[in-house]
Amino acid sequence: MRNYDVSQKKQKIKINNACKNNISIVIPNRNNEKYLDSCIQSVVNQKDSCFTFIVSDNHSSDGSMNIIDSYRDSIDKFISPPRPLGYKEHLFWILEHVQTEFVIFLAGDDIAHTELIYCYRKSLEKNIVKNIAFLCSPFYYIDKNTNIYRISIWDRRYEGTKQNMLHVFLNGPICNISSVAWKVNNLKSLHIPDEIGNSIDWYLYIMMSSRNDVLLINKRLLFYRVHSASTGNSNIVAHTDNCKRLFIYLKKNEFKDDAEIIKKIEINIEAFSKVIDGKQTYSINYVFKSALFFIYKLIFKWYRHPQLKR
Repeated sequence: MRNYDVSQKKQKIKINNACKNNISIVIPNRNNEKYLDSCIQSVVNQKDSCFTFIVSDNHSSDGSMNIIDSYRDSIDKFISPPRPLGYKEHLFWILEHVQTEFVIFLAGDDIAHTELIYCYRKSLEKNIVKNIAFLCSPFYYIDKNTNIYRISIWDRRYEGTKQNMLHVFLNGPICNISSVAWKVNNLKSLHIPDEIGNSIDWYLYIMMSSRNDVLLINKRLLFYRVHSASTGNSNIVAHTDNCKRLFIYLKKNEFKDDAEIIKKIEINIEAFSKVIDGKQTYSINYVFKSALFFIYKLIFKWYRHPQLKR
């Protein structure tokens, strides 16, 4: 596959002196032919054009390249690794090609709100004195047909510390990698241990939040697509095992001197083990969240955001 740079062909004004906080949007694609067109179009339709648009195709075997080629004049840079890479390896290979201060990894089946870049850049400009580790925002959950069936809820009193982020996860992981603009230099210097399995994005949230302030934007700027065949929905044991591996690693390496945090982690590890062993227990908190999720599905089952209507 070839790499190409077509930024000179674009009519929009791109990275310049007016863009005080440079941001790149990268779509790390692999076989997302069915949803890739909508994903790319959502980037092309951004209200704020002050960003760099990169697409990296990880040796797709479907028709992804035909879609990417059709947007050649709108993509600033197309890249492809010399060989197929795993998820983690692909993300960090991409970082070597990012020259802006922040980067957003937009999954090939997700959709960016038209104001995503606008809100993120404006928030960065207002908080220029802070050394932000990453920006994040709540998001919509959408199904394979782009229907919204759930809305994420975030705590407005986020402190931007490792302990605070862990507390968020102890109450249920609510983060999505596509809804975050990461500080590139911090991300490059972060080691991702193999022991955590596929919980890479959750690990990034916890570890990055301990380095600098985290900027939380309380506006939903992403449409996150949940598939019925995804790990978290179709194989709860595999999903829970990833959670357990992450928490065991955190207990041994990141919070070993914090007795209170370790106690909370151990409670969750025990709960994860029961799920894996087929002895799942249901707490009051779990029942409440399940009921709330059911209500969300009833309310938003057939709702489509105006941006997603054709």
